[in-house]
This record gives sequence, structure tokens and C-alpha cells, in this order.
Amino acid sequence: MLFFGKKKQETKEKEFFTEKKIPEKKEEYKKEKDTDNVLDNIDAGIVIFSGGEIHTDRKAREIMEDLSIKADELHKIATDKDILEVRNRYYQITEKKEGGTAVYYFNEITLPKRIIDDVVCVLAEDIALTIYNIGKTKFLSDILNVYTKIKFKGILDDLLAESQGLQSLNSFINEVKEKVEDSRKVLNIIQNISEQTNLLSLNAAIEAARAGEVGRGFSVVADEIRQLASKTSQNADEIRRIIETIVKSVNETSSTANRTSENLISLIEQFKDEFKKLHSSIEMLNGFASEAIEEQLESWSNVLKSQEIYPDKKFQLYLSLLHKIVDHSVYMKNLADVVSGKISWIPPDYTECALGKWYYSTGEDEIKKISESSYEMFKGIEQPHREFHLTGNSFIENFKNKKIESAINDGMKLINQSAEVVLSIQKLAENIRVCKVKI
Repeated sequence: MLFFGKKKQETKEKEFFTEKKIPEKKEEYKKEKDTDNVLDNIDAGIVIFSGGEIHTDRKAREIMEDLSIKADELHKIATDKDILEVRNRYYQITEKKEGGTAVYYFNEITLPKRIIDDVVCVLAEDIALTIYNIGKTKFLSDILNVYTKIKFKGILDDLLAESQGLQSLNSFINEVKEKVEDSRKVLNIIQNISEQTNLLSLNAAIEAARAGEVGRGFSVVADEIRQLASKTSQNADEIRRIIETIVKSVNETSSTANRTSENLISLIEQFKDEFKKLHSSIEMLNGFASEAIEEQLESWSNVLKSQEIYPDKKFQLYLSLLHKIVDHSVYMKNLADVVSGKISWIPPDYTECALGKWYYSTGEDEIKKISESSYEMFKGIEQPHREFHLTGNSFIENFKNKKIESAINDGMKLINQSAEVVLSIQKLAENIRVCKVKI
């Protein structure tokens, strides 16, 4: 095994290039380097194996001595694309072989690494969280859409049928009171969902703003979503006002049956018109959310390409964890698409989704190598992730069985559980990004 360092002084010219000859030799080998690779053009030192001899320059020698790197370890370091840290500066070794000569270039990557750490990592996290927020918005808008179609339309049909077939004023008034009370419950749920949608779109806009130029396009979409959510809430308020008028009309009725029924039918028609407006707003909200999530997924694919110019294992693990947040968001989108009839999809078991497959295969070994704190965060993902999947299965089952209220309750529970899963993944990813452990 060869150790890098000073040898016996047989001929120093033979062991190490003199400072005068190093630049000439460097230029000779640099001509054959792949100039398309940015990292290969930032030279810090050079080591040459030729004819059984080892030659080096001062910079390469200093790096190897500081890190106690043996000469015969250079090939493995170059192959594994390890990053070397020396006095707050970072290097990668690239290898070029020709005939019996092997040349190792010590390329400084301090600048690109700091750009990755300070810009790309932050951008990647912002985009992943933006996708998640849009995914939640899409999920809420889809279940709201299905809910209004089923519940409100049913209430309207019943009211119109009762009013048109009026046999007895007292009987009709009782039916109206019952339907109005159902309408109030529906409105409470709609306003609750609208408020959450409005808050989610605000969060998404904030994340888009943090993402800078990449997120600028989505900030406009997020604002549109927020306005539509507000409009949905206003539509619901208008319906509530009409309902109160109906109640007042019913309670104060003392005129003839014909006159009362005509007033009620007119109000019911207004109710029907406002329902159409509400449904239209929800459809538009749903469309904006769908477009926004596709746009952000495209931005995310560009973020993943940064691994090609910065093939660091820790950075790749960090991005793969953020990708689990993106996968989680797509899972929620699929749940909503199933209940809205857009796709036929069977949710995988919590051990078979993207996060589960990684968690129960290589995940534990990968995280254990980093730190005890990372491993504790890793273990904290399992329970909320399992509960999320169980609730998701219940959500779809209740919708299929027309148990709408139970399905809506499951949907709200899914939002809270998904937030816990995403927060656990986010904390683990950040812990890995800032740790000093080499992986």
C-alpha cells in the first residue's frame, strides 16, 4: 500500500514536480479533460501515476497530508465522487487514465457547493412545500366539489319537489324547516373548507415568494386560488342569507297558502341560482389548483437535475427526502381524483408507497450512519405515516358507501395527519443537510 508523503531523497525531481514544471505538466493534461464538466475546470492540484512512480504538486500534497489520504485510495475516492473538506474549502477528485498513466485532478468545488447549500437546497425545500400546499388545496377543493354536488343538489331537488307538489301548508313548512336545517350544516362545512383553502393558498403564495424567480409564476395562481376561495365563502354567505329569509318567511307566514307557496318557490329558485354560482367557483378553484400542481412538479424535475452537477451523497439523500414530500402530495391528489371520479386508483399499503418502500428497505441503514438524532427523527415518521394511510382508506370507503359526512370528517383528519408526516420528513431532511457526517 502506498502512503502519500515524503520519500527518501533519491531524486526529488523524480518524486515531485518542481514548481516550475508543474504548470507545464498541468496544461498538457488539461487539454484532454472534459471541458463540458464545470467541476473539472476548477483545478486545485494534480497527482500522476506513471511508470511505477508518483508525482504531485504542492496543492495536492497539502490536501492529501491534511486528510491523511493514501495514494492508492485516490481511485476509490474518485469513483465514489466523495467530497473532501480542507480548511473550509471543498474538493472532488476526478480520474483520467491513458496507457500506463493515471492522472488525478483535485478540483475545487467550494463555490458550487456553497451555491447548492445556500440556494438550491432552500429552493428545493420551498418548491416541495409549495407542491404540498397546492396538493392540500386540490384535495380540499375536490372533496368540496363532490360534497356540494351530492348534498346541496339533493336538498334542492327535495325542496323543489315539495314546493311543486304542495298538498298542505303545514306539511310543507315542516319539510322546509328540516331541509333548511340540513342546508345550514352543509354551509358550516363549506365555510370551514373555504377558510382552510384560503389559508393554504396564502401559505403557498408565501412559499412561492421565497422560491424567487421560479415561484413567481405560481404566486399569481396562488392569488387566484385565494380569491376563488374568498368568492366561494361569499357565495356561501349569500346562500345563508337566503336561507334565513326562507326561515323568516316560513315562521311569519299567516297569509294564504297560495301566497306563501309562491314566495317560498321564488326563494328556492334564488337558492338554486346561488348554488350554481357556488358550484362554478369550486370548479374554477379546482382547475387552478390542478394547473398549479403540474407547473410546480415541472419545476421540481428541474431541481432534481442539480444532482447531475453536484453528485454528493448527502445532497442526494436530502433531495430524496424532499421528494418523499412531493410523492405524499401526489398521493393526496390521487385520493381526491378517485372520489371525484377522475381516475380509478387503489391506494397502496403504507409499506408499499414510495415513502414506505424506502422506510422499510434501505432507509433505516442509511439514516443510522448519519447520527442518533437523525435516527430518532426517522423513527418518528412511521406512526403518523401509517395512520395517514389508514384514514385515506377509510376516506375512500366512506365515499363509495355514500357516507358523506364520515368521508368529510376523514378528509379533515387526513389534512392534519399529512401535515404531521410532512413536518417529520422536513425536519429529518434539514438535519441531514446541516450535519457534518460524511455518508
